[in-house]
Amino acid sequence: MKIKDSPASNITFIALMSAINALFAFFVDYLPAISILFYLFLPFITTLTLLVTKRKYFILYVSASIFLSLITNFSGIEYTIFTLLPSLITGTIFGCFLRARISIGLSILVAAMSQFLFSLITIPIINAFYTNSRSVIEIFAAFLGNDKAYLTNMLFLPLIFVTSLSQNIISFLIISSELKRLNIMIEFKNNHSIAYSFCSLFFIILSCLSSFLWQDLMYLFLAFSITTCAISLSSYDYKKTSTIILISIAALFTIIFAIILSSNNMLLYVPLATLGAIFVFTFWDIYLFSTNKRSAKIR
Repeated sequence: MKIKDSPASNITFIALMSAINALFAFFVDYLPAISILFYLFLPFITTLTLLVTKRKYFILYVSASIFLSLITNFSGIEYTIFTLLPSLITGTIFGCFLRARISIGLSILVAAMSQFLFSLITIPIINAFYTNSRSVIEIFAAFLGNDKAYLTNMLFLPLIFVTSLSQNIISFLIISSELKRLNIMIEFKNNHSIAYSFCSLFFIILSCLSSFLWQDLMYLFLAFSITTCAISLSSYDYKKTSTIILISIAALFTIIFAIILSSNNMLLYVPLATLGAIFVFTFWDIYLFSTNKRSAKIR
């Protein structure tokens, strides 16, 4: 599938993709149980549109999709707000990054962060119209139970981020699978490993500081640290002896740290033990980069 050249072909393709979004809005009104499938698949429609049409027509696609969705399912406006708009954000980021041949890890990270921020923005809307005078946080606290209500503020934000990250990973798997069928090549090479390592180190520091200063943000920064480290590790060669030794040391360090925290009645901080392993991998990656033993680079 090639980029459309003529205005007619661009507009025709955009009309088709916008109509598919509107069709999903129509079906979800009668089959709400399958809305989660649309939530995962819709980003592919937007990504494909960005890849095969000229950029100057993309605003037409976004406008048409939102307009047709509202007309098709006006009584269920929450579909447009909570399903279509997030999918447009995710699909746009994936489409732009794939078109610019930026690494997949960074694509997923930026999309997850954007989805996370969008979810936070929509919380007041949910509180105002869908929770019967109860806030989302209060409902989440009730779900945890009285004995764990003190964890509400600590777990609420990381849960939203992890949900956004999981959704974007699944959506990208769908996108990559479908694009291969259309003979559209995707660049899987990770050229930002050292940048992720420094980001991970930054979030490690924030996680440690938050355990003393801003406990409500402790687990959120920990989630950011794990995510950036995991993306950096995607470029490691796990067949090398040095890497196997490093993994073993990091795992042992994490277990010892967790035992120490548990024995001192600091169960709340046990997840921070993972910072030990993250720090070891991050320091190793930065060391290898500084000694020019890896080809990782910021571009």
